[in-house]
Amino acid sequence: MIGFGGIANALFHVVVDKRKWLTAEEYTMTFGLAQILPGASPINTSIMIADRFQGLRGIVCAIGGLLCVPLISLIALALIYDQFADVPEVRYGTIASVAAAAGLSFGVALKASFRVLRTLPAILFAVASFGAIGILRLPMIPTMIALMIVALTFSYMRRET
Repeated sequence: MIGFGGIANALFHVVVDKRKWLTAEEYTMTFGLAQILPGASPINTSIMIADRFQGLRGIVCAIGGLLCVPLISLIALALIYDQFADVPEVRYGTIASVAAAAGLSFGVALKASFRVLRTLPAILFAVASFGAIGILRLPMIPTMIALMIVALTFSYMRRET
């Protein structure tokens, strides 16, 4: 229920800050892999984390916990919204909540980046991925695979020296 604007914000807070199940680096790597896989990234992330700690039982609990209460709440809110959608205040409130959700998502990304991007190579790869996907509009999956190969090669060569 605390996943306003998407569960990714709350997931990071619970997994990294509150429970300390993963470090910011581990969470970022897990979430990055989840974004490449088909399906919703936060659900994929939850499945990977649940599998790591509790196996199949954890996966069932994670999916149930992520989907049941929000789905019931969403249905109830949709029924209420249907009755009051023409009221200007409701429309403006909806627009404001979208802006707040975008701000929360940006804040989590910024918070995670300060924890993960501590070295020059990490910053350069982050800028390269943003530039390639966000600015040049290159396809995400091939671009991420190419950058991952370059990053792993760089990391391997750096350890050898």
